[in-house]
Amino acid sequence: MEPKRFHISITATGIFCIFFCIFSIINVIKGDMLYFVLGIVCIYHIINCFVSISNPSKVKISDDEISFSAYGKTHTYKKDGIENIQIKELSKYRKMYVRINDVKLLKGRYWINCDKMNDGKQLWDLLIYFEYKKNPNQLKFQAYTPKNPYVAEETTDSENQKTLEENPTISDMEITNNNI
Repeated sequence: MEPKRFHISITATGIFCIFFCIFSIINVIKGDMLYFVLGIVCIYHIINCFVSISNPSKVKISDDEISFSAYGKTHTYKKDGIENIQIKELSKYRKMYVRINDVKLLKGRYWINCDKMNDGKQLWDLLIYFEYKKNPNQLKFQAYTPKNPYVAEETTDSENQKTLEENPTISDMEITNNNI
């Protein structure tokens, strides 16, 4: 993500939640328990924003790794070590919610705004195709088969069925926010 846009949309809301969390604590101490709920919501958002990097500013995909980075922290996954990846696409907004392996509070959940990333369409296609290769029996893939982003065109075999070929030697690709 473009640093300015990232800081406005993610960092500013995190700081806003810090102030609301402090405000909630003060009001809970005063006896107004309604603010307890607001405090819990703010703490959850602060953890998502600053600790678990659920909204990465940078996604890097190489031949053998996928990494998500923000605020100087990076979560890296070896492609061979990913047993499960689930992606919920919000096509209208070109956003996706990615869950990798055993999802925990501090790791494994990422909101990726492909519309605001450099090469966002390519990132979208790569992650959807990677999910297809890991979980081909998902219901959404019974309706369609994603194109292989590693090859220019799909090839057909002797029975005229579409097959997907993988090119195992892709170059490193780093995706960050666009300069809008």
